[in-house]
Amino acid sequence: MLLITGASGHVGRRAAELVLDKTGHKGGALRLMTRTPEKLQALAGAEIVAGDFSRPETLARAFHGVDVALVISSSAPPGQRALHHRNAFRAAAAAGVRHVVYVSLQGSTPQSRFSYSRDHATSERFLAESGVPETTILRNAFYLDMLPGFFDAGGVLRDPSASGRAALVAREDAAQAMAAALLQPPGGTLDVTGPEALSVTDAVARLARLTGRALRYEHAPAQADGSESVAENWRAELYTGWFEAVAAGELARTTDAVQRLTGRTPLALEHYFTAFPAALGPLRSGTAIGA
Repeated sequence: MLLITGASGHVGRRAAELVLDKTGHKGGALRLMTRTPEKLQALAGAEIVAGDFSRPETLARAFHGVDVALVISSSAPPGQRALHHRNAFRAAAAAGVRHVVYVSLQGSTPQSRFSYSRDHATSERFLAESGVPETTILRNAFYLDMLPGFFDAGGVLRDPSASGRAALVAREDAAQAMAAALLQPPGGTLDVTGPEALSVTDAVARLARLTGRALRYEHAPAQADGSESVAENWRAELYTGWFEAVAAGELARTTDAVQRLTGRTPLALEHYFTAFPAALGPLRSGTAIGA
């Protein structure tokens, strides 16, 4: 039995679709865990179970009888996320899961400027301490798909990264790598990246050519000023922290992990947005995804 947690999210659902395709939609081969089971009813051939990392009592059923589990990271705020992952790893170990594939984040170290990277470093330690016999850690780069959401409605992207670079990966490539890792022997720790390390200024220029808009970059750090809600503040701090990690060179390393796991070359910026043009729709219309 295979398990995918967080299966109703963008990348989780796509990974589930790919695994179902690879396993021939055989009933009983794949279980999908989600907080919102109603979102997955259309995925024929998979067993759907309700589960929530923040409620450990819901996890025993999800992990029962599972041989290999793909644990996709929680969307919780900093500080809570690593504790959620520890709940999942403990449930996996208690259920006798042989192999956990954990979706971590590129640049995961306790010293990272990006709080999510620090959380993932803690999570990786929790996994090592869990007693699960075999593990694969996929340290995904930041998703290329999310780049348009950094622009405001006027087509301006403001950040503190200056000349830093990031090896952005398409969600499609990340999902392909996750599905492949779930079906392959343990693979150690892999950085799952795109084919090139992009500077923010280069990415803005290339998106401008694709959209036909006068997009531009301004060097200006985003900071939480205390006037927003708690939720808005931590999101603003994450935004700033990610760009500071880019500026420090924490996220610039490229690898061949996608090629090795899937046999396919990862998508470059132009190739991705040409293949998935809907992701550029908000930029073309003048309304940023994150606005």
